[in-house]
Amino acid sequence: MDVELRQYLDSKFGRLEQGLEAVREDVLSLGGRLAQVEGHVAALRSQFDVLRSGVEGLGAEVEALRSQFDVLRSDVEGLGAEVEALRSQFDVLRSDVEGLRAEVEALRAETARLGATVDKVQEEIRLVAEGHSVLYGAIDRRWEEVRGEMRDVRALLKVWNDLVSHRLADLEQRVRALAASS
Repeated sequence: MDVELRQYLDSKFGRLEQGLEAVREDVLSLGGRLAQVEGHVAALRSQFDVLRSGVEGLGAEVEALRSQFDVLRSDVEGLGAEVEALRSQFDVLRSDVEGLRAEVEALRAETARLGATVDKVQEEIRLVAEGHSVLYGAIDRRWEEVRGEMRDVRALLKVWNDLVSHRLADLEQRVRALAASS
């Protein structure tokens, strides 16, 4: 009975530990992915700041060129096209940043879900441990009862052995008496 109980508990704990390990690996993996995404976002922000500085610089140049508009009109149009290209790149980067923000939010939601799963598994482990403790308490009590019963059986066996010894001695005496009288 004890071996079956031990095997049952070991299998339950084994499965719980495997589940917890898998959840831990998922959380670590998500943490790595989150760090990569945050690094990418930081790089994009840096590029964005550089582009913003470039756009602001180009805006200042555009203002200077407007004062010379009549002389440098064709040059200003070329710069305008360049500014539009940068704005287009900026829009693409903004879209990428929004996409990355959505990914970060999804990763945060997944992390929260995995955290809830870890909490659930920890609660299951706690409940199994409590059940294990109660079960061992019951086993200990039953063991003490069996030990008491064994002491009673030993005492009865001693009494029985004494009675059998006396009865055998009595029978031997009778057999000798009958043998002597015949």
